Parts: sequence; C-alpha cells; structure tokens
Amino acid sequence: MDAGRVLGVDDIYFLDFPDGHLWEDMPAASDRVEEILRRESPEQIFLPYFREPMRQASDHVAVTRIVLEALRRQTKRVTVWEYPVWFWLQWPWVGFQQNTPPIKPKHILKNSLLGGFGMRALLELRQQVNVADVLEQKRAAIAQHKSQTEKLIDDPRWITLEELSNGELMDCFYQDREFFRCYSYKGE
Repeated sequence: MDAGRVLGVDDIYFLDFPDGHLWEDMPAASDRVEEILRRESPEQIFLPYFREPMRQASDHVAVTRIVLEALRRQTKRVTVWEYPVWFWLQWPWVGFQQNTPPIKPKHILKNSLLGGFGMRALLELRQQVNVADVLEQKRAAIAQHKSQTEKLIDDPRWITLEELSNGELMDCFYQDREFFRCYSYKGE
C-alpha cells in the first residue's frame, strides 16, 4: 500500500489468497479479478512477464495466468504490458558467482538456459519505455517493500534484494529504460 501511495495509485485490491500458493486458488482468483476488471474497465494492464522463473516467481506467473484468464472472458480489447522481475536473474544480467542463499549458481545457470542467455529478452521484451524522469519515484516505491529491502531483524538468513546476486539483480531495476512484452488482448 505504501508503494502504491508513492506511485499515486488510489485503488488497491487485496484478494486474500495465501502468499506462495496462488496456483492452488487460480479459478477463484480469476473470478475475483474478472469482477475487478468489469468494475474498473482498464484500457491497459501491467502484469509480470509470463516467462518469469518458476523457482523464484511462481506467484508472479500465477498472477499473469489468472489475469489473462479473467481477460479471456471479457469482450473489451486491452493493451497488456508484461514486465520482467525475476527474469533478470540470469546471465548476462547477473553473474554465476552467488554470495547469498537461497540463490545458487545452478539457479542462475538454469534461468540462463531457459532464457536463452538473454536471447528471449531480445526477442520478446521489445517495447522500451524511458523511465528516467520517474526513476527516483520508482526507487522510493521499491524501498517501501521493507521486508525485502531492509534487514528488519538481525538474522544472517534475512537476505535483502540488494544483497542477492551481489546487487546485480537490483541494478536491473534502476536503469533509465524498462523493457516490456506488449500486446493487444481481446477475449470472447
């Protein structure tokens, strides 16, 4: 909610499904999202990239599938913008030498193989948006995710996003350009 305020988002909906288990609730979640889509009638929708690595982002992939299923039942055409998050956790954006569990070199290698060592990004994330003017606002919004950006307790197992992959993952989010998979979608 704090990140939403930083970004100027007024309406935030919580569907109250358990974190990390969204796959188990996909039909019910899709029905709830369909209700929200009917009420809000958006022209554009922003979703996590459908090729996010499942080990790190299963809920992200589930969200994309849930929303697309809800959109499939709509008749209105919308523009979908898919954005990568954990997708960047592959070479050439991060190195194979990892210093922070739970990310291991084998995870980077697997993500790199699935991402074609960056080729998928070139082929699918073709829409670029210059975000230089709002980069500080984006940093402030990311910083609101306190449990992921600050060590709230003194425990060596508490890893912040900045510590993952020697900081290389977070560097991907603080560039002047963002990359999207963008397409028009119309349901039934």
